[in-house]
Amino acid sequence: MEEEKDKEPGKDSSSDTAIKLLKAAGVFAFMFAAQFPVRAAINTIKGNYVDAKVDTPALGSVLYRDLGAGYAEHSGIYVGGGENCIAELQNDNGQSIIKLVTPEVFTANGFGATSTIYVSCKGDTPVGDPEVARRALSMAGEDLGKYNLIMNNCHMFVYGCLKAAEAGEEFDPDKMHRITKDHWTRMEMSLSNLKHEAEKNLKACDWRVWDWQKNLAIANDAVPGISA
Repeated sequence: MEEEKDKEPGKDSSSDTAIKLLKAAGVFAFMFAAQFPVRAAINTIKGNYVDAKVDTPALGSVLYRDLGAGYAEHSGIYVGGGENCIAELQNDNGQSIIKLVTPEVFTANGFGATSTIYVSCKGDTPVGDPEVARRALSMAGEDLGKYNLIMNNCHMFVYGCLKAAEAGEEFDPDKMHRITKDHWTRMEMSLSNLKHEAEKNLKACDWRVWDWQKNLAIANDAVPGISA
């Protein structure tokens, strides 16, 4: 019987390599998952006790909140006009529906979600554009087609309102889908992209926490001529 040849020093068999890769993947997955509650707690503490707060957004302010324990975000537009003061794109049974909601609803869903809402600001002052709010309000109740986490989501709607106001045009879903598709192809459509547009169009270089829970009596500051 032939003696089994010793393995060359420093070399693993293919099965050994596979086992090591699986172990490494398992450790990475555990560490990644373990970060969720930690990041959620940090975001809650940061939002509630550290970040500067504002009483009320400006009409047309861009809003966002952490979603997925800080690994994703949800965005909307402040439109004023009472309790249902936020325009957002919702996934409603697989369809992308534009709805007017309360801050409670805006912050209600998502793994690791908190009650913290960030507002586009310049320094400590909220900034927005009534024309952005008008575009958002004009789309209330509209169905923008099949919801898609990548191509037809909340960021697309907010980005579309900013771009439509900048161009002096009405919100055009088909145009926004084309623009969004191009951005996602280049991996640009994200919260960072929205912040860039907000800085460009609203001069928003800071993001402050809306102290909405202390200001439940929301001012009736709806855009003139537009009803919800």
